[in-house]
Amino acid sequence: IRAKVVGEGANLAVTQKGRIDYALHGGHIDTDAIDNSAGVNASDIEVNVKIAVSTLVRNGTFDQAARNAFLAELTTEVAALCLRNNYLQSLALSLAERAGTAALPDHRALIESLEARGQLSRAVEALPDDASLNARAQTGKALTRPELATVLAYAKNSLYADLLAGKAPDDVYLSHELFRYFPPTLNERYPDAVVGHRLRREVIATVLANAMINRGGPAFVVKLMAATSTDPGQVAAAFCLARDAYGLERLYGEVDALDGQIPGVTQLALYAELQALLERATLWLLRNADWTQPLGDLVLTYAQGVTDVQGLIGS
Repeated sequence: IRAKVVGEGANLAVTQKGRIDYALHGGHIDTDAIDNSAGVNASDIEVNVKIAVSTLVRNGTFDQAARNAFLAELTTEVAALCLRNNYLQSLALSLAERAGTAALPDHRALIESLEARGQLSRAVEALPDDASLNARAQTGKALTRPELATVLAYAKNSLYADLLAGKAPDDVYLSHELFRYFPPTLNERYPDAVVGHRLRREVIATVLANAMINRGGPAFVVKLMAATSTDPGQVAAAFCLARDAYGLERLYGEVDALDGQIPGVTQLALYAELQALLERATLWLLRNADWTQPLGDLVLTYAQGVTDVQGLIGS
């Protein structure tokens, strides 16, 4: 293949070994699971929206015609949510790829952790063995983008299962992540249908896992757990505390707005700075915050501190 970039159609147009070989020789390729994830994501959101709306049918808010009309009204918003999710997932891969060999020890630790838990087989997923990883490190080569795509997926699935098994989805503050998943119109008009969703814990765990891995990187949680001996739920709480206290969503949005306005490498460097800030702040908070306090109170306390320091810098 002489093309510099390959974007796959569905149904495994390229084998994983082929992708990796192509990438090692300078080609740019993800996996079909990445390139075609919008369809799966759309179906996922559609099902969960219909579950929420079904309660409105049962309580008499909608008849069948009104239900169908309301679902059609949400089409554009569901599409926007899917595009956003795929934007962030591709960005996560680009940042992991940009980190190069500096991130290889963390990615290796993640792979070993998943293996130890029986959640990953390197042979099945065509991931490099220890000797191959050592050889790559010596020659300055990190995991390829197709390999990172695989590791990213396993990291999300593992974190999702851990969060769901813990108490994170039941935390009052973290439960607000539920509203990030659904179309704004549904959230605004019928919040009770969202809050009462029968899969609310699963949805919250999904949103948290995606956010933490997309923003922090594939090895984010494993790295912080190793550094602090905490559990995934505690890392999730510290992640949200760092994100919200520093107002990172606003900063992400400002960098997003630079699409097509500045060189991509510069934009990725800005995202990488925010990722480094997120990791440092999450680690510090895990070690120093008073976790006997409600998470919402901690967010207010630290957000005020950040605002105060910003004011001093501004003066």
